[in-house]
Amino acid sequence: MAKGNFLTVGDKTTCDGVILTGTSNIKFYGKQVAIEGSTVTCGRYSGNYAIVGGVGSFLDKGIKLAGTLDSRTTCPCNAGLIHSIPDSYQK
Repeated sequence: MAKGNFLTVGDKTTCDGVILTGTSNIKFYGKQVAIEGSTVTCGRYSGNYAIVGGVGSFLDKGIKLAGTLDSRTTCPCNAGLIHSIPDSYQK
């Protein structure tokens, strides 16, 4: 089984962007959890982008939580996401 980690506001993208938004309904370590559709920046290109994909078995009001194994950004880099908290899931 592969281990993935959940993502929160402030976590980085692999292109040096940052997760800007998350759900106000779930917090880990006092930080909002990122979900599918959360806003991110790109470290190489200007503008805001979104997180696509999420962990199918963990939902917030029907929207998937973002995870390192299941989520990417829509920026031109198609960047991955780097977790800062230890909370994880398995696939």
